Amino acid sequence: MKKSIFKNTALATVLSSTLAACGGGGGGSGVGVIIDPPSSPSFETVSFSSAISGQLVGDFVSMVHTLTQDEVLDVKDTLEIFKWVETNESKFNGNDLSGYKITVDGQEMSLDKGFNMLLGFKKKYYDGKETFWINTAKTGKLDDENEDYLALKSTALKDLEKQKQDKESYFDELEQTGKATVVKTESTTDTKHVDGDNIPSETVTTYSDWALSSSQSGETTVSTVTDNETTEAGAVYEVTTETSTTPTINNFTRTKTDTISYTKERTTTVITTTYTVFSNGVKSEDVSKSVTTSTVAGDADSVTNTVEGKAETVDNDPVVKVTKTLITNPIVSTTALDPVETQAVTEGSEYSEDTVSWGTTESTYTEEGSATTNHTYTYVDTDVDNGDNTLTRTNTKYTVTTTITPVTTYTTKVKTTLTKVYKDVTTTTTTTPRTKNTHADGTEEIVNGTASETQAIVKTFISESENSTTEIVDQVVNNTTTTETDSGEVVSVTTISTVYTDLDSNLGTRTTGYNTDKTTYETDEYNGQGSESYATINASSAYSRGWTGKDSIVAVADTGYDTDHTEFDGQVIATKDYTTSGINDNHGHGTHVLGTIVAKKDGAGTHGVAFDAKAVVVKIGDGRSVSLDSAASGFSWAADQGAIVGNLSANSNYDRWFRDSITKITDNTYKTTSTSYDYENGVYYNRMTSDQWKTSTDKGMVLVNSAGNQGLDISAMPGWFATETDSSGNLVLGGKVLIVGGFDYHSDTDTPIINTNSNKAGHLCRVVVDNACTDKYKTSDFYVLAPWSTKSTKNDGGYDGMSGTSMAAPVVTGQIAILHQMWPHMKGENLVKLVTATADKSFTGYDVHIHGQGVVDFDESTKPQGAIGIPTTGRVDGSTSSVSSTHASGSGSLQAVLSNLQIMVLDDFDRDYYMTLGNSFTVQDNRKYSDVEMLVDNKNTFLPHQQMYGSFAQGGQYDLAKDYNFGFYTGNNGGGDYSLNVGKNFYLNDKFKLKTSVGYMSEQDTWLGNTSEGVLAVGDNNDTKSANIGVAYQLGNNVLTLDYSKGSTDINTVDGSLIKSFSDVETESYRLAYEIHKDTHTTFGWSFSLPSHITSGTMDLEVAESVNIDGTINYTNINSNLTQATKEKNIGFYYNKSGEEELDASFNFTAEYRTDKSGVADNDGVEVAMSMVKKFAGSCKFLWMKNPKCFDEDGNMKPNLFGTSIDNATKHGLVYDLKTDKFIPIKK
Repeated sequence: MKKSIFKNTALATVLSSTLAACGGGGGGSGVGVIIDPPSSPSFETVSFSSAISGQLVGDFVSMVHTLTQDEVLDVKDTLEIFKWVETNESKFNGNDLSGYKITVDGQEMSLDKGFNMLLGFKKKYYDGKETFWINTAKTGKLDDENEDYLALKSTALKDLEKQKQDKESYFDELEQTGKATVVKTESTTDTKHVDGDNIPSETVTTYSDWALSSSQSGETTVSTVTDNETTEAGAVYEVTTETSTTPTINNFTRTKTDTISYTKERTTTVITTTYTVFSNGVKSEDVSKSVTTSTVAGDADSVTNTVEGKAETVDNDPVVKVTKTLITNPIVSTTALDPVETQAVTEGSEYSEDTVSWGTTESTYTEEGSATTNHTYTYVDTDVDNGDNTLTRTNTKYTVTTTITPVTTYTTKVKTTLTKVYKDVTTTTTTTPRTKNTHADGTEEIVNGTASETQAIVKTFISESENSTTEIVDQVVNNTTTTETDSGEVVSVTTISTVYTDLDSNLGTRTTGYNTDKTTYETDEYNGQGSESYATINASSAYSRGWTGKDSIVAVADTGYDTDHTEFDGQVIATKDYTTSGINDNHGHGTHVLGTIVAKKDGAGTHGVAFDAKAVVVKIGDGRSVSLDSAASGFSWAADQGAIVGNLSANSNYDRWFRDSITKITDNTYKTTSTSYDYENGVYYNRMTSDQWKTSTDKGMVLVNSAGNQGLDISAMPGWFATETDSSGNLVLGGKVLIVGGFDYHSDTDTPIINTNSNKAGHLCRVVVDNACTDKYKTSDFYVLAPWSTKSTKNDGGYDGMSGTSMAAPVVTGQIAILHQMWPHMKGENLVKLVTATADKSFTGYDVHIHGQGVVDFDESTKPQGAIGIPTTGRVDGSTSSVSSTHASGSGSLQAVLSNLQIMVLDDFDRDYYMTLGNSFTVQDNRKYSDVEMLVDNKNTFLPHQQMYGSFAQGGQYDLAKDYNFGFYTGNNGGGDYSLNVGKNFYLNDKFKLKTSVGYMSEQDTWLGNTSEGVLAVGDNNDTKSANIGVAYQLGNNVLTLDYSKGSTDINTVDGSLIKSFSDVETESYRLAYEIHKDTHTTFGWSFSLPSHITSGTMDLEVAESVNIDGTINYTNINSNLTQATKEKNIGFYYNKSGEEELDASFNFTAEYRTDKSGVADNDGVEVAMSMVKKFAGSCKFLWMKNPKCFDEDGNMKPNLFGTSIDNATKHGLVYDLKTDKFIPIKK
């Protein structure tokens, strides 16, 4: 036969392993039991001994083969093996089986050993457990709580461990168990009790006795009987008999007790484990279980008490009540009674009556109100020369505090009030009539009639008092103003080089062929821009000075440009495209911007602001969206191409969330509350930085950026970077940025108004402390306004208008180009300052937080700015003499010299300009006395110098002995001026007089009465020596005179003045006069004169002419002839009437016709003067003082002092005396 090879020999071991792996089912429901299939049996031919039935061995092998053919050994198969072994155990003989071989789990053994192993397996796992195997095989389910299963599992686990440790020993043990006999049995018992839930018994109810708990009355029942009863007097009563019955209700209670007893069902489980011990020491385990139930006592009884109640009603005796009601009671008699009077006295409230009287004396006092203080600030630069080609400039800020205190002056009077106190006492009398009625039932009734009242009021005096108060009757408020300037606060101390630096500028080359008449530029091309463009910024003024942007290069970063437009022929010198779409403009924005700057002035369409400038074009976008990064890179490239200014009409607009985070703070600046950014630490909107723009500004380029069109109070990026500073407080972009907003021009009000869509000049603060901005620079410092709307080139070859700050920015870019032409060496930061400093801030409503520095002004920016001075050190960066303080006044001879003299001047930006010095000269008529007035007031002494120039108002002429005379005068300005003269008269006869004199005049800071200051200043001790000669001839009482004067003047100069010297300055003057002496009190006459004028002399000036590229200045010397070509001529008339008596009035009248006044041609005019002098009687004596003219030598007042007339004989018996200049008796 064939030898069977089993993969799993220990069937029980396999079974227990499978059971453990499958987990089994709970509660006896079971799970399918599957034993791993053995390998398909492989049989080998074996020989059978004659001692054993070959049929038996064959059956055994055949059975195993049959059971394992399906490769599944389940419980049924195992049970069948157990039964087969049980049936055939006695038939096998070990000796018979030993001749056969079988391989079990890789071990070859005799069939006898294999059978005994199987028999041992049966003894351990089947014997005593037949029911378990049969039930499991029948149901196909495994009860994993069955005691046999638990015993089998315990045995199987132990066998598995043995097999793992030593399979061969385990097989030997199984063989010996199969051969062994039972030696003994052992058993153990385990008892468990499980109690169920409480089971209630039936409820047992008991009651207590009834007890009275309370009593109350029940509902009353009433019966009523009504009848009438009449008395003999006629009274009728209604009689009511009422019977009521009220029962008593008694309430009883008792207690009801319900008792419930509990039992429990107890389940007792007894598990008996029996061990069968074989002769080889192996134990077989068998488990039996018995379950019984019994009833035991449960939890404690449950007792419930309930109170029950009942009521019993008891009837009581009835109650009877009789009521009589009078229903008819007629009056049987009526009796009149005396009326009743009552009086009531009431006192009213006290009241007063006032009588007011005012005093006649007024008093005043003052009170100071709360002062208001206003602070203004002034800044003063103080320079100290360090002696090493540097100077230290200290800028000091002075605070001027103005305090205005209102002072109220009150006027008061005494007000006396007499107060009398009264009260009204009222007596009210009430009278009530009465009657008495007697009724049928015998009752009496008093009836009151209608009462009447009377009143009596008495005004009763209580008291009086008098009160005096001081009352304000008038008040006047006056303000007391005090001004105090502090000691100053040093703002900055700067060391400035006095040698040439690249900050110095040199005037550029004007455009060839420019026209000084600005109206010639206001053509259709110019005016085609509309009233909101070129005219409003005074562009034509710059053109008329020769500044059109020539030789300046601008950069425009935008959407490209129309390359075929005729306005750009020859205007674009280089291009760069960052879009790869070509430089041609597909949008139109860039074409308009470029045309606004450099469109040619060719008589067609419009022209650019700087129409002679050239451009480099950087394309940074092909539509509404552009790249700012490309713009920054492009500007750096453009600077390398020579561009001095870059126009960026594009911004990074603020989103809604950022706009909502902007709040205004106390100093009219703004801050962001957004947590997405940290401006103080350099985290800006859209994470932008200034680094990319610094590359171009470091190359000197000015960046012009549009402010943006969101209508915000703050400007957009990147223009805001103009204000950013580094850790040292220096501007990161070096001050080379301009931010441009847009304005609309309103011609009706002649006022620029910022467009509502333009972003304004408000500053978005970096550092905020105590809700105030501490930034050193503000947006408004770099913000200017330009026209919102412009007409310019279109990308289809035509022209069109566009609006926005994009259109305003190129106007300012063009302005930079013009200023660069004018000042090619001026740095970018100074160009920016020049634009902002000259912008117009004078319009109505100007607000620095809205309008920044104001509207750009091409006129102002191309004129000198600040203090205009004339260089005095030979360099533009040296000291200057201020032209603003230059002034000259006097005769026309000086004006003639200066009128056409052009000199070079410097402004605050060290820019050189040319101006006519004669514009600083003013012709002034300083004379105090005319020639005709000298005839009246000065005894006919001819002193033309001081009389002509009016420098001498104090002093006079004095007669000396022997016909000599002397004059001395001091200056009326207290400056040390003086004049003196000595004269002598020679009488050839009693009709003819020769007059001679010499004079000396010394002036300080003036010369010949000419005032000159500033760059025309002169020194002190400017001396004039003069000689005068004249003749007088008497004709009756009349005198004809002719006078001539000649002078020579020496003039000193001072450092810093353009005037270097004077030479041979001489003057002359003439007068012809005729005087008529009518009598001793009446004189009149006329004169013809040529007042003092310069007849010869020169003035040498050293004038700055031009600036070299190294900052040195070229000078030219001018020798000016001072000879006065035009001379003043005067014709005068006078009339003088003196008083006949001491107290009579004196009267003077003069009239003069002056031609070419002060030497200015056609400067003609008439001058009239009148004066009257009247003495009063009080002038003879006042208090203890006496006028000696009024008294004789004895101290008595002279007779006829106040008006005794002189007869005509006396009046006409006199003749004029030339020598004494008086009327004398004819006999003398």
